[in-house]
Amino acid sequence: MARCGSVNLLLDTHVVLWQLGGTRELSDDALTAISAADRLYVSTMSFAEIGVKVALGKLSVPDEIVDATIAAGVRLL
Repeated sequence: MARCGSVNLLLDTHVVLWQLGGTRELSDDALTAISAADRLYVSTMSFAEIGVKVALGKLSVPDEIVDATIAAGVRLL
């Protein structure tokens, strides 16, 4: 199947946490979609959501999660 135009993909908070944190494997379909995308995005609200979970003690993430996300080629919205 031929692609028309570029493919942009907005990543869910869970995908960012699982992919960057290595805490859970993504499905083959998800990995294929991510690798095929021309541009990957994540909403800044995902980091707000992560911050709330960290503040409540329900989640632990590296301090540099935003920098790691950007370094992985994901753009912030």
